[in-house]
Amino acid sequence: MSFKTTGILALLLVLLAGYIYIYEIKGYEEQAKAQEEARKVATVTKGTVGRLRLDKPGVSISAVRDSFEWRIQTPIETLGDYEMFEELLVSAGTLEKAGVAADSSQVSLPDFSLADYGLASPAIRISFEDAEGGPQEVAIGDRSPTGVYFYVKIAGDDLIYLAESRYYFQFDLTLDELRDKRYVRFDPDRVVGIELLHGEQRIDVKREDLRWLMVHPFDDLGDDVGIGTFLTDLRDARISSFASLDDDDPNGLEDPWFQIVIDEGKDGEKNGVVFGNKTGPRAYRRYQAKAHGNPYIFEADSSFVHHLLESGNSFRTRDVFAFNRHAADQVEFVYSDSTLSFARQGFESWSVESHPNHQIPGKRIEDFLDELNGLRATSYVSEGMDEQGRSVFESQGIRIRVLEKGALLREVVVGALDKHLFAATNDREQIVQIDPYFLGKIRDVRIHPKLGAEQG
Repeated sequence: MSFKTTGILALLLVLLAGYIYIYEIKGYEEQAKAQEEARKVATVTKGTVGRLRLDKPGVSISAVRDSFEWRIQTPIETLGDYEMFEELLVSAGTLEKAGVAADSSQVSLPDFSLADYGLASPAIRISFEDAEGGPQEVAIGDRSPTGVYFYVKIAGDDLIYLAESRYYFQFDLTLDELRDKRYVRFDPDRVVGIELLHGEQRIDVKREDLRWLMVHPFDDLGDDVGIGTFLTDLRDARISSFASLDDDDPNGLEDPWFQIVIDEGKDGEKNGVVFGNKTGPRAYRRYQAKAHGNPYIFEADSSFVHHLLESGNSFRTRDVFAFNRHAADQVEFVYSDSTLSFARQGFESWSVESHPNHQIPGKRIEDFLDELNGLRATSYVSEGMDEQGRSVFESQGIRIRVLEKGALLREVVVGALDKHLFAATNDREQIVQIDPYFLGKIRDVRIHPKLGAEQG
């Protein structure tokens, strides 16, 4: 076979392959896609629906998309739950026709009635405007006699279709389910101030650069972990239920017992939420609440509200024991009847200065220094003791001193009372409570006689 003949055959094979792809494979793919689209009740392109209306007997809910928000316009003006609206659109776009309940021959009969299918006054009617496909409307009627399906009618299509009943409740939504259920809308990363007001008590923290500072009731460092957790909890808080729009009962919101004020640095504009009277059954009561700038009252879980209130105790720094851990070259443990002192000799190598005939694995001292440096107060017990009280506390406790070339880096006095462990530091007047596990860390610092050493 000549080279020319081989080239012609190769060209024919390429043309044949192209023909098969264009007219067979690609044609099949397009046909399958068309069949899939034909099975759908509605055509919804994600992110393109700009307006939606959900009609149910006695209520009509209309909403518009505003960038990444849904805003309910009727029956009230308020923010919508973005995820709920998006899920509703996804449900509408994925709902498939499971069959035909009434074809063209049936709907053309003189005695045909939409009421027989619950579609004369449908239980649910969804209308939406898709920028790419124009307006669409889907009516949902009764369930079929077997309960396996429900009836669906599409605007502009005379046929009545069947859809699987398991999808029904994805469309049977109430106004409260579609409303934004956040306590308060804010971005934790933009918050520069938090104020908690509870009666005469006030806790106030401010962010300066990347650090939080407590400015009331004490001037102190703020606790990044505690404040960050509070902001996350508040951002993620969800409303239990909404109060009736025509409820005129006293709600206590004119003089709230607890307020949270959030400052996002918007030219003095403040955000937040206030909590008033309790409502509901005595066995499980909720607080009536309202966000700043929002006229609508909602009900908040009482246990969560108290959690938010108690979170103020975690706004103050808990890192009261930190020091330049890697500079430490001497550690002392002063007990009521003895003293242990250690000196660094090298990497993870420490000598027992107080008991020369004894030794200790150097890693134990290193581990203890890590524990002390990372120790966090669990709560503040006292803002200060008088001289006599502090003297008693310190005389009965264990004094731990960490030094660098003779200069004090950190001094901590640890004492137990009623199964609780407390501590005081050399640079703070406050007594703090610490986790009882730390007493075990102190006990882990044990010395052992050197092998063959003479004991005195």
